[in-house]
Amino acid sequence: MKRTYEEIASRAGVNLPPLGPLPGRWPRPLRTLKGPAWPLPARPGPFLKMLLARRRGALVLATLTSGLGALASALISWAMGHTLDAALAFGLSLQLAEWTGLFLLIILLVAIGDSLAQLTEISAWMGSAVGAPRTLSERTSDRARSFKRASSAGDILTAVNADAHALGRATALIPELLASAAAVVLVAVLMLRVSVSLGLIVIIGMPLLFALLLLIAKPLEQRQSAFRAEQGELTSISTDAVQGLRILRGIGGETTYTRAYRAQSARVRAAGIRVAPTVSLLAAIRSAAPMLFSVLVVAQGAVLVSEARMSVGQLLAFYGYTVYLRHPVWLLGESVEHMTRAWVGAKRAA
Repeated sequence: MKRTYEEIASRAGVNLPPLGPLPGRWPRPLRTLKGPAWPLPARPGPFLKMLLARRRGALVLATLTSGLGALASALISWAMGHTLDAALAFGLSLQLAEWTGLFLLIILLVAIGDSLAQLTEISAWMGSAVGAPRTLSERTSDRARSFKRASSAGDILTAVNADAHALGRATALIPELLASAAAVVLVAVLMLRVSVSLGLIVIIGMPLLFALLLLIAKPLEQRQSAFRAEQGELTSISTDAVQGLRILRGIGGETTYTRAYRAQSARVRAAGIRVAPTVSLLAAIRSAAPMLFSVLVVAQGAVLVSEARMSVGQLLAFYGYTVYLRHPVWLLGESVEHMTRAWVGAKRAA
């Protein structure tokens, strides 16, 4: 296969850079899609279910690797706090060496989990981002006349490109979401074992935050749907111009086309501006909520340390937990944005 690509590139006058060694055989969930296009249903719900079912192997593998990295990351603060307490209580001792060794082992697990998660999540992403366009391309080529009557070329191109990218991004977020949910539960348990009041901040605060983000999802979907429709219209104007460029020039229609393109571009810009405030609100919540968690936990923890109900190492661990929770909160907001966009794309593609 490599020789074939080099021959094609050579004929085209392109010099390919040397490639590093590649595995002789990839695991099945990580392989490039081959064979016939998937028979995806023409309704958005079944469309998404079938698309995810086709990538279940990659999704399971990505969830396991992401879970390893997320759970290990959640344990870093726990191990760091115990290491500090061992150093303060026993100095250079066997206890300190044991906790230091455990701390380094957890860091190693984080490195392994995160590196493997990158590989498996990209496989899940590309499976959806490539699988859906393959089906769309096959359907449109087999039924070209029907599609010309029912839909514009620009809408089809936008579905194959922008919608497919949105579906792939949303698919890759699923393993991260599941792994982060497991890590949040672990953090809540670790906090409850030391302080019920501090643990409740996470147990109560995270569901409330999730409910707030869900309230934003509906208006975001409506605005993204309108933006997607305007994008399709703009692409249609471009494809129509390319198909009839010679005729346009023959009848002097460049000015009319330019006005139509500028007007539609303005509508796309206006639709994008309407999307921006909701996305900005999501970004503000992603940034502010973890900081609020940190302030509450550190303030309450300082009171407990002053009352000798918590050690210095445990306070350090609790601060580390709140810092770690920034990622799940950020991921939650990211998921609302991208999964809403993926649902809009699935409705268009189906």
